[in-house]
Amino acid sequence: MFKQLPLPMPLSAEATFENLYISESSALTISALKSFIQQDERFFYLWGEGSGVSHVLQAIQHDNPQLNIVYFPLRDMIQYPAADVLAGLDTIDVVILDDVQCICGVTEWELAVFHLYNRLRDGQKQLVIGSQIAPRELGISLADLHSRLQWGMSYSLEALSDEDKRKVLILRSQNLGLRISDDVIQFIFNHYSRDLRQLMTLLHKIDSASLSEQRHITIPFVKQVL
Repeated sequence: MFKQLPLPMPLSAEATFENLYISESSALTISALKSFIQQDERFFYLWGEGSGVSHVLQAIQHDNPQLNIVYFPLRDMIQYPAADVLAGLDTIDVVILDDVQCICGVTEWELAVFHLYNRLRDGQKQLVIGSQIAPRELGISLADLHSRLQWGMSYSLEALSDEDKRKVLILRSQNLGLRISDDVIQFIFNHYSRDLRQLMTLLHKIDSASLSEQRHITIPFVKQVL
C-alpha cells in the first residue's frame, strides 16, 4: 500500500537552547555547533547517547529563523522511500538528519543519504547529522558514505548522569507548569526507563493525562499512567 510521504517533522516547542540542560564539558560542543551554522563549513556530525542530541538539533532550527532549515528524524522516516523523502532538499540552507544510526544496513537509505551529502556539498549548503554512535563506529555498509561521515566537524555530547536527568525532568516539568514532587520523580526513576527520550515522552503523557482527568500528579496517578 502506498504510504503518504511525511513533511519535515514539527519541532518540539520545548527543544530550545534556553530549555537545554547539558554537562559543563558539552558546552564547547554547543558553541562549536552554533559557530558552524554561521560559517562556511559544510558538514557537522553530533553524537551521543542519552545526552540530548535530538533536543540540540531542533534547537538549532529554533535559534536560526532567518535560515531555511529542515529537521528529519530518520527513526520516523525510514519506513518511507528514501529517495522521495530526501528529494528537493538541494536548496535548503541547512539539512538536519537525526538518528542516522537507524539507516545502517538499509541500502536504499544509505545510498539516498550519500547522494544528498554530495548534492548539498556541491551546492555549498550545510548538512548536520545526529547519531547515538560515533562516526567511526557507525555500522554503515556503504563504504563511500561511511567515509563521508568521518569528514568535517565531529563532536559528542557527554551522556547525562542520573542526577542530570533528574534535573532535566524537573526543568521540563516546570516549563510545562507541572507540580511534581521529589517523591514522584524518584518513583519514576525507580520504575521507568532512564533513557532521556523515553523520560520526556512519559512526562508529556503525564501532562496530558493530568489535564484530561484534572488530577494532581501523585505516585498512584503515575502508576495509572505507566
